[in-house]
Amino acid sequence: MSARLLSETDSVVTADLQVVMPNEWPDAVSPEYGECELKRLCDRFLLPYTSCLKCEYRNYKESFGSVVGPTSPLPHCQSVRQFVKGGSAK
Repeated sequence: MSARLLSETDSVVTADLQVVMPNEWPDAVSPEYGECELKRLCDRFLLPYTSCLKCEYRNYKESFGSVVGPTSPLPHCQSVRQFVKGGSAK
């Protein structure tokens, strides 16, 4: 039902945001998993996609979402996803 309520752009953003939600990951996650989506998210939200962020994202995946740097945008992406999903039900 939420797919019908989201615009096509919002649907793409919501799908891309799944790469920062450990409970949405497949059982086997490759080192490169989600990097294209993360880059698209950075472009979308005008955040710099740096080698530092890429390395931080890999650490985040290795820790199954428990290790995040103090200036990381990853928690903000999680909040945006919750907002988009929650906002679509209204």
